[in-house]
Amino acid sequence: MVVGSSPTWPTNYIVTNRIGSTMSDWGKYKRKPSYVEAREYKDGEKLDDSVSISKEDIDNGHPKPGDMIARDPENKSDRWLIRREYFQRNYFQNKVE
Repeated sequence: MVVGSSPTWPTNYIVTNRIGSTMSDWGKYKRKPSYVEAREYKDGEKLDDSVSISKEDIDNGHPKPGDMIARDPENKSDRWLIRREYFQRNYFQNKVE
């Protein structure tokens, strides 16, 4: 292969990720106008297993101060951690009636 050129893949070549899904299985979706309920994680707070935290976030030392605990307003037991940086980029506080 020439440096800077793209590899030539066989026409029947399928790109897969580490867990075996084909890359074409993934699509981009926008959320319908909706909301989640959220509160800030408190430094030193002990979270039980009812809050989902990704392995990647745990491996990177989360939860950390400023991270948010979100919950589904229709299923309040469905709770998960949102990293502070992601939350600040993608959410804003809004009064929802």
